[in-house]
Amino acid sequence: MGMYDTVHFDKPRECPQCGEEIRAVQTKKFEKLLIHYRVGDCVGHAEESRITREKLFCDNCSEHLEKHVYLAVDRGILLGVTDTREEAEELLRTADKEKLLLMYHDLYKKYREEQKSKRQYESFLKQAQRWFRKEKHKKEELSPFEKSLLSSKHLVSAETPLQAIESFLSYQELMNALEEFEERGKTTLDIYWLEDMNEGEEDWSVDVLQDELNKRCNTNWTWTVLHETRAEADERDKDRLSYWNIVTEEKYSKKAVKKAVRNWLERKGYEFDIRVIPPDEAEGSGLFEKLEELEKKDFDSMDYERLEDI
Repeated sequence: MGMYDTVHFDKPRECPQCGEEIRAVQTKKFEKLLIHYRVGDCVGHAEESRITREKLFCDNCSEHLEKHVYLAVDRGILLGVTDTREEAEELLRTADKEKLLLMYHDLYKKYREEQKSKRQYESFLKQAQRWFRKEKHKKEELSPFEKSLLSSKHLVSAETPLQAIESFLSYQELMNALEEFEERGKTTLDIYWLEDMNEGEEDWSVDVLQDELNKRCNTNWTWTVLHETRAEADERDKDRLSYWNIVTEEKYSKKAVKKAVRNWLERKGYEFDIRVIPPDEAEGSGLFEKLEELEKKDFDSMDYERLEDI
């Protein structure tokens, strides 16, 4: 029988019954491996040119509709999704070689990125296996240089393999999100924090939230900016700090936090303007969202719940 693949639309369709947006359609006409496709992706062999009809399904109505879309495939490339067969035929008829070459160029770029990601995951898993097999005293004997050759801080800062995996996956998602921000032309990141600090404090730290990144990565906050004395007081040398911990020598100020985040991004190769906003102007995510949920709860009529469970 096989499984369904999913084709995502460039433009959502509207359910004729309830008006809800339909953003994708499922098909068994391609690989049947739960693959997610978009226009421009390779869905078959290079010699394939065809039109496939699929019936739309509305999640809101929970039923298939008497409405179809047509998937136009030329030389194995998904050229587009149309509402009529005539439009799909026209798409195939007018497809030119130059357009296909551009699509193949994008596919090759995507292939290289996938291969790079695959190598990163394989390297991390092999290093994690070696790291967590080491006895504690042997880990401590490693020099900073030897530690730097590891998928370093994901392993060195983790107490368990699960923590290392979560750290690695969150970091990969963070990098992917920043890459997407750049590709779609986003130039400014709004940040905020909930700590109430005094200007000029030395022993300080703040958990910085960036709503889009928090939601994308499913994290409570995006970065922790801390003064070097705070890092030393916590007995955490820089090797054991996670990638999103940013140590600074500057006294507390909004400018210092903004500068620390901007420098972190620049070291990763990203150039975004950083704008500090007050929490009440933020959409809310992560820890901020959980604290708002806490305020709404009636604690006289409920059992105690840990913050991370809310």
